[in-house]
Amino acid sequence: MLLFYPLIIAIILFSVGLAGIASSRNFILIILSAEVMIAASILAATAFFSVQHQQDGTFLQFLLSMWSIAGAEAMVLIAFYVKMHKYSVDFDVGKLNKFKN
Repeated sequence: MLLFYPLIIAIILFSVGLAGIASSRNFILIILSAEVMIAASILAATAFFSVQHQQDGTFLQFLLSMWSIAGAEAMVLIAFYVKMHKYSVDFDVGKLNKFKN
């Protein structure tokens, strides 16, 4: 029962992120939806590790690596936003052909 509720919340968050990726053409919203999906997977991993009661450092190392991946994704998002705003590029994913050159 301890594992049930966090997993339900993680599944709901993951499905919201997946729906955001599938329905949006805006680059910023796609990356933010991927960030929600990463947060859902971190929540599910935390629920699993809390039920197992692991006392070694593998749980903390795993969560630290997941949060560092999420932070790196946020930094890439900021860099893309600044570069796209500098060149006045529309945030529509279908119109990103200007970056090929």
